[in-house]
Amino acid sequence: MMIRMLTMGQLPEALFLANDLFEREMAPHVSQACTSSFHAFASEAVIQNMMQQGKLHMWGAFDENDQLVAVSSMNDPYHISMICVKEDHRMQGISRELLAAMEQFGAMPGQTHPLTVNALTPTIPYFEHVGFTPAGQTLTMMDVTYLPMQRGLPAGSALPAYTNRMPGQRLPEKMPGWLKGLIALICMVAVAVFIYAASLIVSKSAGLSAGNGGSSDFQEYVEQFNEDQDEKEPGKEQTEQQNDNTGISSIPSYTQKDLSYQIQDKAFSEEESTGKYKIKLSVHYPQLDGFENDQDKINKKIKDFALKTEKAIYETPNEAQKKKILELENVYVYNEVTYNVTYATDDFISIVFNDVSLLSDTDEDAVVQVRTLNLNLDTGDDYAAADVFSIDQADFQKVWEESVRSEAGETLGPYLPEFSPEKDVAILTGKEDAYPPAYFVDADGVEIGFSISEKDKSRGWVTGPVSKEEIVKYKTDSDFWERVTWK
Repeated sequence: MMIRMLTMGQLPEALFLANDLFEREMAPHVSQACTSSFHAFASEAVIQNMMQQGKLHMWGAFDENDQLVAVSSMNDPYHISMICVKEDHRMQGISRELLAAMEQFGAMPGQTHPLTVNALTPTIPYFEHVGFTPAGQTLTMMDVTYLPMQRGLPAGSALPAYTNRMPGQRLPEKMPGWLKGLIALICMVAVAVFIYAASLIVSKSAGLSAGNGGSSDFQEYVEQFNEDQDEKEPGKEQTEQQNDNTGISSIPSYTQKDLSYQIQDKAFSEEESTGKYKIKLSVHYPQLDGFENDQDKINKKIKDFALKTEKAIYETPNEAQKKKILELENVYVYNEVTYNVTYATDDFISIVFNDVSLLSDTDEDAVVQVRTLNLNLDTGDDYAAADVFSIDQADFQKVWEESVRSEAGETLGPYLPEFSPEKDVAILTGKEDAYPPAYFVDADGVEIGFSISEKDKSRGWVTGPVSKEEIVKYKTDSDFWERVTWK
């Protein structure tokens, strides 16, 4: 049996398995409210959003034929939100393997993390069997009754601190000098107590009850989300969260056959809690190995680009940011960056980064943006959109606008700019601060778009796909087109 983390592309199969098992095995024994809340949670839109925001992780168990036979999920901090195994694969220790994978997630070798769960009544015997003990009294929330349970925690202890470090990442020993000095100064004046809210990116996300077939008190999150949408768009009923525009793992990538170099995953990570400060940094980026040209130059450019936000909010914040930090009661310094190499040949690489950051307290929204690199591997130059696409052509603008609108859908549609020829050029040349541009190359063509910030409030990002057959109609004389062949 192989246990591994699930990708976005595997979500439909995993969620079908979970919903089907819940409907057949758990629904007859729980309230309709419980059943509804589970299905609301175990939807592709909600799960994809939480995974992209780093608020939920999913694992799958695969048999010898590489067929998915079990799934589990975990909310931060190490809270089980789902674990279910197909009927014909039970009593084989699969659920124990999934629990072990969740316990070891983010830990250094030899370590494990304590787990918690809100167990529905029918699932309590199972969790007791695998080592969980009650962590409180039976509770009822929105007609869902559950018992808080824990494994690996002393009786009566608090929930573990938030962590989301990937396995094997090492934490730097020291904090920047300016931040240490700031902490020391404030600690001399008063004792600050940091209270970590249950959620950062998906704020107000409730803890999720779970059991052998999956279960949920997630309805609170769904209802709160709907209320938030009603406040943003008065009179509009929002019944589900769609987030198809913020995923990068499902992009169809292209890698040249017999590529002359290897692409390795590297990461910078730090977690520290001191006084009123909670610091969590996790920045992943690719590095080329075996590249014949100036490998160090290329790798440095990629690394510096990936760490751009981290440096801006952590290592070298400006004076305005430092002043803001001094005024806050609690400070959260957060940056999580993931990436996808969407196109790679011997002389060109296209990389898309999903960047989530926060330098504030936990009551504010995080900044979610897309950033991209399209590198000439011979020179190290980054091709700008305005250099490779004829962005001032009316036909190009029409095709691009329609693609962006289609991708934005109902979720991001209200936050798109008022397109016009002048606006399109301003966005794609980087002259619109509220809509920083980004584009990347993939197996199907290109995707061109921007991040969305409305009145200093991040709304996410959207990129519109344009097929390779269509985009070549608007190519410039840049040598970019000699390197992007789609062969």
